[in-house]
Amino acid sequence: MYALLAILDEETNQEIQRLWHVLNEQGLSNYAFETEGFVPHITLADFDHLPLNKAIKTLTNKLLIHQPIPISFSSLGSFLGSNIVFLSPVKSPALARLHSKIHELFSDNISVDSLYGPESWRPHLTLANRIEPANFPKLYQICHQHFPKMESSIVGLKLIRIDSPNKISSLFDYSF
Repeated sequence: MYALLAILDEETNQEIQRLWHVLNEQGLSNYAFETEGFVPHITLADFDHLPLNKAIKTLTNKLLIHQPIPISFSSLGSFLGSNIVFLSPVKSPALARLHSKIHELFSDNISVDSLYGPESWRPHLTLANRIEPANFPKLYQICHQHFPKMESSIVGLKLIRIDSPNKISSLFDYSF
């Protein structure tokens, strides 16, 4: 399986990583430390199969993003039926255009039942996953207090291959 991730500016990365350390130290979530090389991100697309050379050419020659894309995180949430807490960015026109362009360029490779498809995508940055139900209230409270509101920027894309639940391989980085 492959995924295309939106990578955030360094200040945002550091802020998210500080929170991940707090959650880990308090025994609430070690989600961010389960996979080597894991970074804060927003998943834009996922693929079961992907011709790598063609994908890299497409990202390099056809996506053509020349400057960071400003985004604003203004809500904290969870998906129903899951033990995940995330920050949700405002789905700005620039973020929606980026997502649409990616799905247009890679339409032949995206599964019709993908949770990241244009009709079903709920942009989010996961803060914690696989949370014990008893820890949910405290974890949510810490996350809520940590982020009054956050301005950020998407500064790059990363194409990864998910080799196993705890192992990812970075295949291509694209900074703008």
